[in-house]
Amino acid sequence: MSKRKSNPNKPAAPESLTYEQAVADLESIIDRMESGETPLEESLADYERGVGLLKRCRGLISQAEQKIEYLKAGAASDVGAAGDHDDEDEPVR
Repeated sequence: MSKRKSNPNKPAAPESLTYEQAVADLESIIDRMESGETPLEESLADYERGVGLLKRCRGLISQAEQKIEYLKAGAASDVGAAGDHDDEDEPVR
């Protein structure tokens, strides 16, 4: 069985990129499009890729927000359980 080699000129699928990689790729696309020197077909392909990159970034941000909420909820429940002992700081009367 032969393995297919990836085309070095073909960009990686957005789903395989980190947030930072996707943002850098998106910025590159924006720079090319703003230059106005890209042919129409290439601009359309860039736009399509940009949409995929934007979806990837939004998905990763959403995952990060969910993780933060999960961690905050866990921390709040830990504080709530420890909250029964909050009166340790108060002086004994």
